[in-house]
Amino acid sequence: MVPEELGGLGASLWQICYVQAELARYDGATALAVAMRLHSTLSLAFNFRHGDKTAEACRAGWRRSAPTG
Repeated sequence: MVPEELGGLGASLWQICYVQAELARYDGATALAVAMRLHSTLSLAFNFRHGDKTAEACRAGWRRSAPTG
């Protein structure tokens, strides 16, 4: 989901869809909530990979808010 260069695990779209489908099998409401969050995160990741300046600003914010230690 989050690119490796931003500190994420770099999951593929297939992996994300598989996990979402499994989650939905057991709890549809939680799957919906996660999907809404995934949409915004994946949109930023897509824009970052395609050189969007807004995504660059978010990258700086992600690094500042990342937990340390």
